Amino acid sequence: MGFQRLAPIHSLHEESPELADAIDAFVLGLGEWIDGLQDSHAAGDLASVTKRAGRHAEKADALGYPSLCDGSRAVVSAAAAGEPETARKAIGDLIELVQRVRLGHRSAA
Repeated sequence: MGFQRLAPIHSLHEESPELADAIDAFVLGLGEWIDGLQDSHAAGDLASVTKRAGRHAEKADALGYPSLCDGSRAVVSAAAAGEPETARKAIGDLIELVQRVRLGHRSAA
């Protein structure tokens, strides 16, 4: 299996000076946010997973990250349905999206 480079994801609003600080703060907080989401899942707290991912989906949408919004909504859907294994898989997919967003943000700086 060869190394596959992740394609960066950029905000749809990266050219918007009025959102620049909010986008920076959002992207810088992604690592801590995903850690908290994983911790809540590992603790079996699907209600917390639902709440955290739901708030994140709204922020991602507002800041121009539709794929991150969709990924967060997939986590919400699985956690709200009480499906911990599906939620775990959706969180795994979300981790890849987070990595791609962080790559895109660094390359835009």
